[in-house]
Amino acid sequence: MSLAVCDNIRIVIIDDDHLLRNLLVEAFNRHGYQAVAVENPERAVELVKLFGAQIVLCDICMPGVDGFEVTRRLKASDGGTQVILMTGYPAEQSVNSAFHAGAEEYLVKPFRSLQVVFDSVDRAAARLVKWNTYMREAIRQDFPDEYNIIYDHADDKNFDLSQVDHLLARVGDLGDQPQ
Repeated sequence: MSLAVCDNIRIVIIDDDHLLRNLLVEAFNRHGYQAVAVENPERAVELVKLFGAQIVLCDICMPGVDGFEVTRRLKASDGGTQVILMTGYPAEQSVNSAFHAGAEEYLVKPFRSLQVVFDSVDRAAARLVKWNTYMREAIRQDFPDEYNIIYDHADDKNFDLSQVDHLLARVGDLGDQPQ
């Protein structure tokens, strides 16, 4: 993965093992990602919802909420979030549960090397690019005027933000439509 792509990717690492959390944060930050670690899975889910994270590495076995439930919550909040579940206790049932919950990948700890984790995150980053392209195209097709306002002027320093108010009002009106 090119370093330019990594610069914009936020990673949250959720694990009750502080040594592993710190090692992964340090390794990803050195490789150009924006990585943070959280021990408490409940707080991690809230953090991701509030501040966003495109990739989440999460241990399955943690006190309180397990990695399967974290995955379900994250996917319900943002289907594009790439979740990689990790476990030191691999079993066929946990693999099935991981993918059923919505995880994109499943890693077994201890890792043979950090490269295994980097490869997994690089694949997740590639999926993110595809997801973002798909979503951008869907917005372009469903809301062409608003798409042009947002994406044609994304880098324009003189862009009139009042146009965004119109977009938000229109999107808000769509939520009031009967299903």
